Amino acid sequence: MKRPKCEVAGCNKGAHNAGNRRDGTIYWRKSKGADGGYICGYHHYRYQAQQKGMTSTQWTNSFHPYLKYRKNYCENTDSRLGFECTSTIIWNGMLSVDHIDENHENNDTRNHQTFCHNCHGYKTNLVRKLFSNKKRDETVWKVLKNMLRLSGKDTANRIILERWGGKYA
Repeated sequence: MKRPKCEVAGCNKGAHNAGNRRDGTIYWRKSKGADGGYICGYHHYRYQAQQKGMTSTQWTNSFHPYLKYRKNYCENTDSRLGFECTSTIIWNGMLSVDHIDENHENNDTRNHQTFCHNCHGYKTNLVRKLFSNKKRDETVWKVLKNMLRLSGKDTANRIILERWGGKYA
């Protein structure tokens, strides 16, 4: 069978491949609405998200091990990296979830922070510099893990500068 078209008005995409039958033939996703016509993946995801009061991106991310914890702003607005983020976020794709301890298997909600791509890149570069000697410095590691728990921006700045051997002004 040739791939049918999505039957949502104005959509000309191909129907979503929903799987294969035992005989090897493909079956196509059908709408759960009254018409029961074929629908594309975009409209399927959109329908599923609406059923749960989410956007299609939120619904898709809800299955991801850590993207579901992504906030809609950069958390570095509190200057936890030593400067205040001033990025204007116009869509969620500009944000990423950072694992504080750099362990991507540790998906504890306390191990996540949301950064814009600029701040995330800066933090990643900071970690690389601190561990550039190929040997993990456990003291620095503990400092990074606890950075978010520290109350004030002055404390976080002091720790970062002390680990680099600088002086806090």
